[in-house]
Amino acid sequence: MVHTGKPSGGCAVCRRRKIKCDEKSPECSYCIKTKQKCPGYENKFDLAWRDQTTVARKHVEQRIRATQRARPPECSFEQILSPEMRMRMRSGSHSSNSSNSSPVPTPRSLDDHEEFALNFFFSVYGPPSTNPLDTREHLEFLAPLYSKTQPYSTLSLSTKALASCLYIAWKSQRPDAPLSTSPYLRAVSAMKQQLTQADACANDEILLSVLLLQQYETLVDTAKRKPPSRAHLDGALALIKYRGLHTFTNEVSQGLLFCVRAQLIDEALRNSQPLEDSLDISGKVANATNLSPDLQLDNINASVTFFNASVIRTLQSDETNPDSPESEIRKLLYEAWVIEKLLADWHANLPASWRPIKVSGEDCISASIQQAGLYQPHCHIYPSLPVSNTWNKYRVAQIRIHFGMLNLLSRFPSLSTTANEISKCRTCIQQEADDICACIPYHIGDRTKPGVCGDKRVKYPHPPGEPTPVSHYLHATAIGGYNLFTPLTALTVMALPLREGQREWIQGQIMRVFRIYNIVRG
Repeated sequence: MVHTGKPSGGCAVCRRRKIKCDEKSPECSYCIKTKQKCPGYENKFDLAWRDQTTVARKHVEQRIRATQRARPPECSFEQILSPEMRMRMRSGSHSSNSSNSSPVPTPRSLDDHEEFALNFFFSVYGPPSTNPLDTREHLEFLAPLYSKTQPYSTLSLSTKALASCLYIAWKSQRPDAPLSTSPYLRAVSAMKQQLTQADACANDEILLSVLLLQQYETLVDTAKRKPPSRAHLDGALALIKYRGLHTFTNEVSQGLLFCVRAQLIDEALRNSQPLEDSLDISGKVANATNLSPDLQLDNINASVTFFNASVIRTLQSDETNPDSPESEIRKLLYEAWVIEKLLADWHANLPASWRPIKVSGEDCISASIQQAGLYQPHCHIYPSLPVSNTWNKYRVAQIRIHFGMLNLLSRFPSLSTTANEISKCRTCIQQEADDICACIPYHIGDRTKPGVCGDKRVKYPHPPGEPTPVSHYLHATAIGGYNLFTPLTALTVMALPLREGQREWIQGQIMRVFRIYNIVRG
């Protein structure tokens, strides 16, 4: 029986005949015995980094057969979309704007998994936006680049991998199921091949491909309740360094650069570490003009990462050395005041279109929403989910700054101003936490279990006399809950002085999001 686990180091003749090769040099014994020329042996490094597509496909096919025998019947494609979405996909339309052509053809059959996954992906996650406030980070640049790429390019395969991952997840399967893993492995193989060509590493397509694969890994890690991996994010940094910041001159390349930087900032905040910016992407951003509010906030959050890490380092050293210099703590308090002023200016200068609307009462908030999760008698409505996400980044930044100040001020209990400053910090933390809780109904409505994309039976809060926008039914079911993970988790991992019972309520809402997206318990 042939063992397929370890790569064979034998010559091609022995491997083809599936016999053991003694790997003698310069020719193996079998080739000498059969009087044929021995083709030699592959390099050990090439063996270690061989293309595993063939082996992986065999394992995938075996798992598919085993899974199909063991699992209960899965929901069909028809069951994961609302009637409106099914009609849109059958007609080949992916946007309310008929002038926007889709880069993905209408599928020929439901059996064509990858083609259908692509159609689903571009219909739900990547349609051209008609709302200037409805940005989609790196996915915003995918459709125009995808329409120009070759069928088996790295970008095409990376898109198929992410599309399959999301499609599988909506069919109530693990996002790393075999049908999703296979295109992912092909995408990684294609990327490795492209990275061997120096002239193919300095373009927007390869950088976007890396971000798509990073998103794939993040989705899989989220489903497994694991910390997100940053392997592909490191790869993106390497590509940027190789390419050089001076080449990021057009709207697409700069947009991708800012997406990488935003992910680096988010990770630094999540891990309480200073931002690693050896490439000085921050300098590139600082020189850009007409920055949107979300990019302006990223600039401030970069400073928050350094402050946050410094506070933790100072407090840890203070535990081992109670006589640590008071000047260091006062310096950090001054830094906090500077960042607090920047956040206040950001808030004051927001355009009116970015302001949330506060609503209350059953005319705006249905009883089903109140039962599913309404922390206070009111909630907030935003012009788009990305705007809500930016507001939550602002709130978490305020909480981190004031929580750091709270810990620093506790080192000066004798000062007459300390009690007043501590009270201000507690008030700010509580207010921002309440506002994060107030966005939950806008993101997930009254949902408490898995549903279908674009389901208009879901109830969302709305302004008096105004209906919920049609686009919100689609975007909220697709990504609304995922966008809550970061701010809600931040409220639970920090030892914040929250109102009694609020932490438990937030943890209950996190579990609710897990149920909505079929995320397994850790």
